[in-house]
Amino acid sequence: MAVLEKAQFSAEDLAENFPNAPLSEASYEIRFGPKLRIPAEVWKLQEQVGAACPNFSVENTLVLGGTLMPSFTFASKDRTTMVRVSQQNLGIIMTSYPGFAEFHRKVVEWTGSFCTMYGVESIARTGLRYVNNIILPRQVHLSEYVNPFVDLTRFSSDTKNSQFVCEIRSAISDHDLMIRTALIKEPIPSYMLDIDCYVERPAKPEDVAGLLTRFHESAKVTFLEHIRPALKAEFRRRTK
Repeated sequence: MAVLEKAQFSAEDLAENFPNAPLSEASYEIRFGPKLRIPAEVWKLQEQVGAACPNFSVENTLVLGGTLMPSFTFASKDRTTMVRVSQQNLGIIMTSYPGFAEFHRKVVEWTGSFCTMYGVESIARTGLRYVNNIILPRQVHLSEYVNPFVDLTRFSSDTKNSQFVCEIRSAISDHDLMIRTALIKEPIPSYMLDIDCYVERPAKPEDVAGLLTRFHESAKVTFLEHIRPALKAEFRRRTK
């Protein structure tokens, strides 16, 4: 895993919220040692998040070793917010992003309550993931909009590239970063930028707030490095 040097952006750049942002999903997850009491006492979590996420479902998930483990999901009525839990992880997924301040507040609040409720004192993995689905405004050379990891100059001008997928894993300061990119032609031309920031070392529940902030800053820098001025102008365009 390489150590990645990140570009410098101003505080204004990092704080900018794009009206026409391409973010399709923001998700957060913690993993911890198995807590067998969680499935039996999942009603406690329902009481905590039920007002915001009243829809409930359960399914068996295959984990390492070939064991089936129940996973419980609480979803909002419009399914834009989901809380997913098993005996060894907690995940919060939002497909309608409220902005980082509100996302951070809700994640820290629910995580703190969850860890207290079920006696989770040590977290083995903490992660924040942003999935951006960038609809390309018009049919031009991809390099006009993004700075891809693929060297597009290696392809001749008459080559019609229909798809590519790339994955980069790096270390930044006190956490790791995995970036996946893909060019997709169907059903409409789009470019996927998937940014996953995480640590795989012991942490305390009270560390989550600081980790989330650092993850978000790294993800925002990665996003800004990847998009070019023409695409940034498109994201600034208000749709209403």
